[in-house]
Order: sequence, then C-alpha cells, then structure tokens
Amino acid sequence: VGLEKPSGLPDTIRTGVSGRMERAPTRRRLRSKGPGRQRQSAASVQGLLGRLLQLDELARLVSSWLDVPSLLRLGCADTTGRALAALPETWMGRSLDLRVKLRSSAQLQLLLRRFSERWAGVHTAVLPQVNLSASVAQLLKTCLPGLRSLDVCRCTRAGGLRLLGLSLPGVETLVAPGYLPPVPLPSLRVLELWGAADELHDEGVDEWAKLPALVPNLEVLRVPWNESEDDVLNEALWEKLHEPPLGCRTSDACLEHLRALPRLRELDLSEVYTVCDDGLRVLANLPKLERLALQNAGRSISSAGLRALALGSAPLRWLDLRRCCDVGRRPSVGRTSLRPEDVAAFRRARPEVEVLFS
Repeated sequence: VGLEKPSGLPDTIRTGVSGRMERAPTRRRLRSKGPGRQRQSAASVQGLLGRLLQLDELARLVSSWLDVPSLLRLGCADTTGRALAALPETWMGRSLDLRVKLRSSAQLQLLLRRFSERWAGVHTAVLPQVNLSASVAQLLKTCLPGLRSLDVCRCTRAGGLRLLGLSLPGVETLVAPGYLPPVPLPSLRVLELWGAADELHDEGVDEWAKLPALVPNLEVLRVPWNESEDDVLNEALWEKLHEPPLGCRTSDACLEHLRALPRLRELDLSEVYTVCDDGLRVLANLPKLERLALQNAGRSISSAGLRALALGSAPLRWLDLRRCCDVGRRPSVGRTSLRPEDVAAFRRARPEVEVLFS
C-alpha cells in the first residue's frame, strides 16, 4: 500500500495466538534481484501488513500516526485497511478539514451520509465555503455528536446561522466571520470573530450587551478590528473614513458588559482604536483576566490607562502592546501616546507580567 514503518514502531512485534516474537522484515531482507522475486516480496509484504493490522494494539498505533489523507488511502487498499479506516475510534480527536474539498451543500450532505460511521469521534470541524441548508445543518449536528471545535468562517452567513441556531450542546470553541451565535451556547469557552464585518464592532454596545446571555461561561474572546495599514495615507483621510457611523463603534461602555463574564481569562482587542483609558480601567479589574492583547491600540491610550492596568486587581500574566509605540506612521500605526518609560514603570509595578512592546 505504499506505507513505510514509522520510526516509533519496534523491530520485533508479537504475532499469532501463541504470542511468539518474530522480527519484522527489513528493507535489506526484502530486496530481490528479479521481477518474479519482486512480485513475491510485494505480495508477502502486503500479506504481512494485513496480518499485522488485525492486531488491535498495532492497528491503533498505525492509525494514530497516519494523517487523514494517508488514512483514507489505507482504507482504499484492502479489506483490512477499510475495516481499520471505518472504525469510529480511528477518528477519535481528529480534525475534519473540508475547506478545499467541497463546493456545495449537496456534496457535503453526500459525504456525511456515505461515511456517517466515521465521524462519531471527530472533535474539530472546519466547514467549506458552502451555503448550508437546514437539512445539512441538522445532518452535521447528528453525524458529529463529539464536536468540540467548529470553524464556520468560510460558510455563508445564512448557512452558518442555520447551524449555530441548532444549539450545539458540546461545542467549546467557535470561529465565526464576525457574527454572534443566534442562540445561547452555555458550553462555549472560546469565541473568535474574524472578517471585515464584525457585528460587535459594527453595532457597538447593543451587540456587546448580548454576550453574557449567549456565552455565559466564555473564557477566551478574540475580536480584533480588521483594517489594513495600507488603506490610510494621511491623518485627515483617516479621520474622514472613520467618522461615525463609519469605522469601529466599540467603546468603553461596551467593555462594561465584560464584567458579566466572570470566567474571562483572555481578551484580544488588537487594532480597536476606539478604546480609551477608561476602558482599560474596566479591564484592569476583571477577576480572571490573565492575557490581554492591545496591539496597535488607539490614540486615547496613555500612561494613565497603563497605570490603571498596573494597579488593578486583574491577575495579568501577559500584555501585548506591540505596534503601540509612536514610530511616525500615525494614524495607522503607533497611535497611542505610550512611551518606553511608561512601559518600564508598568514592568516595575508588575514584574510578573510579560509585556511585549514595540
């Protein structure tokens, strides 16, 4: 089947009912001189591999080091390979990445139905660029009962909302293109919102107010503002492009709703230029906050806000202030008024915090 023995497999393996130890054939011993001997050797290797894969312990070891494409090729090799590849346990904890394989909801439906027994152990799914129908969304929920992590960034908004509207009870990590789940997900621990259309930043305080009800047990929230540095030529143009209602509408008042997320330990607000020192004062007292990313923060962040973070009760361990130092490229980069001496004062006050500053 074209597979090589991984480096972790032993040279001797227990075979047969008697438990006798037999040495696995090496490349030197399998090398032949003529076509007939080559065909014999190939047949013997395939026969040996088939017998070895019947051993439960070794079969699990083989399946653990194979990636998904190799595992599927093994399933096409022979009866023993198909039996191994079809075991739900073989897929336990694996990622089902369909980004470049499917282009329609009908294709996804066919795949799920044809190999439904394989997906019971899948924990992570990256869905393709399709518009999920209601029936396919329900089929996904049925075929992936062990799903823990879900990426719907490439799905259409309507299809993603159909799937998330089914109230997926076991999902702990969600990566979505800017929209919140339409129904509560009490099990959700990690929420990442990416893309140009981010409802939290586009709608402002009304969307932030939904977080405690939709994701009450959230621990990690990553909601950076997505903006290219090359889009801005000068400060006057930047101001015109970001006048309300244009641009980011996340304010210090929005961050007040994070107080209702008592388990929040990581927050990414990189590029969110509308957060001010008052917002940092709110973050400084979140009871579980350990990691805070404020890359390329806005011009209203000053030494006063950094001092509030230093004096706050949040158990910070990591603070990301990269691209916050003014390097003469305002307003797109280095927009804050933070200076190296301000960061040095923070480090003296909180030596346990790892600070990234540039």
